[in-house]
Amino acid sequence: MKQPRVLADANVLLALAWPTHPFHGRATMRLAGSAPWATCPLTRAAFVRLSSNPLVVGRPVTPLEAWRLLAGWLRDKEHLALDREPSGFAVHFEKILARCLGHNQVNDAYLVALAAAHRVRVVTFDGPLAALAPEPGLVEVLKP
Repeated sequence: MKQPRVLADANVLLALAWPTHPFHGRATMRLAGSAPWATCPLTRAAFVRLSSNPLVVGRPVTPLEAWRLLAGWLRDKEHLALDREPSGFAVHFEKILARCLGHNQVNDAYLVALAAAHRVRVVTFDGPLAALAPEPGLVEVLKP
């Protein structure tokens, strides 16, 4: 199995999916050369949740429609699903949780720990997520 180069955060998936998203072009350019790429259950669920919120995407989309859009991408031969926590995950997660300032960073900590355990880089538009990374290069913040 190929090792993915990047684990796409939900905000990057959103930008890819919706051409009206202000960062659509940037997300498309960044992931175009990132084969293989990955998602995880957390990023997939967040994508569906956020895509079905008309305040986020600007038009009503049902959760099923959002899932079907994403499911099409998941069939891409370059996509890898990081669906398990490999050995060593708990150590990474504890180390990163210690850096959290509160409950609103727990999902970000999980994503960073999963990337660390799988030895991939999280690609995101969320600048503060980088502060949770215990080592440089683990989180790549895309500039709009």
